[in-house]
Amino acid sequence: MWPEITPFEAFFWGTALFATLLLLFKLLFGHLLDGLSDATESDFLSLNAMLVALKAMGWIGVICLQLTRFSRLMVVAVAVASGALTFVAATVLINRMKKLESDGTLNLANAVGLVGTVYLTIPASGEGRGQVQIDVQGRLATVDAQTTGPALSTGEKVFVYATEGSTLLVVHENEMNAQSFREIHS
Repeated sequence: MWPEITPFEAFFWGTALFATLLLLFKLLFGHLLDGLSDATESDFLSLNAMLVALKAMGWIGVICLQLTRFSRLMVVAVAVASGALTFVAATVLINRMKKLESDGTLNLANAVGLVGTVYLTIPASGEGRGQVQIDVQGRLATVDAQTTGPALSTGEKVFVYATEGSTLLVVHENEMNAQSFREIHS
């Protein structure tokens, strides 16, 4: 009924099926393995890359045994080489994807030197706060703002020259030029 499988062939079938089933389980129920994944993650070593490499090694070994007349040594060499190449490729791809991650935290220091628009009137002489809408880090943000000059009305353009905690320090766009910006920051 079943053709006789040698232990050598059984090793590749076992490796291929084990890694494939574990990857499918991780795909469907990955949240259950998050702790295990986090414990095994580093820049070069990851559970995903190891499973992909084992899967490739197992299936390439099975294919070589079924479809070629390679010697056992050649089957092992081809299977291990394909697993190693797959591991390196998976590791490179995983690391590149990690670099794409962003936490989305707004860093107000990136707003210094930019021009925004007054959203809520900013009282004169630092006597209160208003709000400014400014395009920073690729998104429009509404941020508290303060000025030491005259009051700034809704819709006026303002220049951000510094930050103080979570507040932007601004002046009217016409009052700020490159020379005074350099003087404030020297």
